Amino acid sequence: MTDSGLAIATLPIALFFHDNLVKQRRHLEETVQAWCSDFEVSDRVVTFGYAIAQALKEHLYPHSFIAQTLAYLRVTADASAGSTPHWLTELDQVRTLLQTGANLSTVAQRWQSPSTQDSRAMSADAQTSAIALALYCFLSTPNNLRLAIIRAARIGYHSSIVCALTGALAGAYTGTAGIPVDWSLVSQTRQVSAWELPPLEIHQLSSRLLAVWSGVYNSSVPQPYPAVVAAPWVIRPY
Repeated sequence: MTDSGLAIATLPIALFFHDNLVKQRRHLEETVQAWCSDFEVSDRVVTFGYAIAQALKEHLYPHSFIAQTLAYLRVTADASAGSTPHWLTELDQVRTLLQTGANLSTVAQRWQSPSTQDSRAMSADAQTSAIALALYCFLSTPNNLRLAIIRAARIGYHSSIVCALTGALAGAYTGTAGIPVDWSLVSQTRQVSAWELPPLEIHQLSSRLLAVWSGVYNSSVPQPYPAVVAAPWVIRPY
């Protein structure tokens, strides 16, 4: 599984521990290490989780987020002897592209093989840069979820992954109010493929995740009375 795939797969972890960066990073790193022993992949997934956490806590400031993230990851890199600096360099390049106002085609070409536009011929760097591209698409238009995702779709390769990552970041930052009404209606009425979860089931799963984080007692069992809520992990089943 690629780092971008792991970032999507570990999104529930990033969401659940968004209010505790120490726990979030530890659980994300442990999950990544269960799949591969690559410290750079771990740094990339931790970066995405950190972005989600800061957005949900309303501590994500687009103009300074890359600098803030670089400082955060350098602490991680110092603590991990095997950590590599390549991802830090790539983040710095994203910051430069944002500061210079680079257009979408320039950004896409940065991670795409110069010999072809075919994703099958992309370099090794390009194959692991979906998170960087998502960060660019989101940070370049942080207050417009629709535009951020449309730009992600126009990247031209790995579009579905880049769109998913961008949508998660933009959604965490703008909230449900940022989702276009027509998009919400389409998602509720469209037919889903065999491997997709229906919107109702996704909503139920996300609601259970929120309930457990909120401290709801025995959230998996429907109750005829109001749920009991406290701080996370305070109320526990006997």
